[in-house]
Amino acid sequence: MDVHGMDKTVTGEWHSAQSVVQEHQITAQFNRDAADSLTDSVSILLSMGIEFGTAGYTNDIVAVKHAGCGRVLAIR
Repeated sequence: MDVHGMDKTVTGEWHSAQSVVQEHQITAQFNRDAADSLTDSVSILLSMGIEFGTAGYTNDIVAVKHAGCGRVLAIR
């Protein structure tokens, strides 16, 4: 199995940037087929991105363009 380009999107609750919120924990797990493909010649890059949003005209959440952050968490 080719594990190139595997990704998973997780959407959590939206919180106001003007309030303090509790930490959130997200757990990532490989399925069995992907785990079996991991060998000494395979490198894994784990990264995460955060999207910022704001309340729109009808109080629905709208993504803020050109705002957000990302971080490489681990390379194996």
